[in-house]
Amino acid sequence: MKTDKEIKKLFKIIVIKPHIIKITFLKTSEKERENTRKTELIRDKILAILYKKPEIGFNILMDLTPMGVKATVSSGSKKIWKNLASNKQIKRISIVGDPESQVQPLELTLHLVAYFLTKNKISWFTGYSEAKKWLNLK
Repeated sequence: MKTDKEIKKLFKIIVIKPHIIKITFLKTSEKERENTRKTELIRDKILAILYKKPEIGFNILMDLTPMGVKATVSSGSKKIWKNLASNKQIKRISIVGDPESQVQPLELTLHLVAYFLTKNKISWFTGYSEAKKWLNLK
């Protein structure tokens, strides 16, 4: 398994605008444990951002497009994403990717959408402009 330092090179997290967390998935982790560990590291970084401003709600903009067709989501990662999405500070999650080639992330998104359907919290987009519009970004 890769080290945490190597796994951290598979994604990038930045805060854009005042309250938008942008996660760019640069490469996928096909091994189950690595994939889960990557999600744990992402979760930890997001929670660190949230804890710094507990009174503020954040939107998340996820870009899956750099991963290409081999995008995978481990069962451990699915549990982490579901738990993270239920955090009260996270208002909306906008996911950008290719639904035809990124089937596993799309399945996760659909699972989360079904779970949070009444809250209109998570949505999948094929383009950045649609995703930003949904998050009320210009």
